[in-house]
Amino acid sequence: MFAAVLTAERAPAATLKVLHSFCAKPNCADGSTPMGDVFVDSSGTLYGTAASGGAHNGGVVYRLRRAAGTGRWKYTTLYNFCTKPGCADGTGPLGRLIADMNGGLYGVTLGGGSGGTAFELMPHSGEWTLKTLHRF
Repeated sequence: MFAAVLTAERAPAATLKVLHSFCAKPNCADGSTPMGDVFVDSSGTLYGTAASGGAHNGGVVYRLRRAAGTGRWKYTTLYNFCTKPGCADGTGPLGRLIADMNGGLYGVTLGGGSGGTAFELMPHSGEWTLKTLHRF
């Protein structure tokens, strides 16, 4: 059994704000074809993946964070996939990233290795370093 309450008040209309426009072409430097949900950390920074594009057209891990003072969203590519011979670091990151207590990000790729990879992306002195955890 449940109870429902009807009111005469109208709910406010939802608004949409574009934080970043990804390029529709496959060779875009900032990535294209964003896939999966974004991960939001405790400070409100968003992390996600784009399955193609990037510096080597293997996809990217990106970050969107509000700039101090202006409140505008700033896009940063954290990692470009397919930097190693044979794309041993993976291509086509998919799905939602997860994070650990130290700020590391974890995810998977559809290609690269033999049939995709599981990876760890760690921040070190302002740079992000990828470690392949498993090649499928």
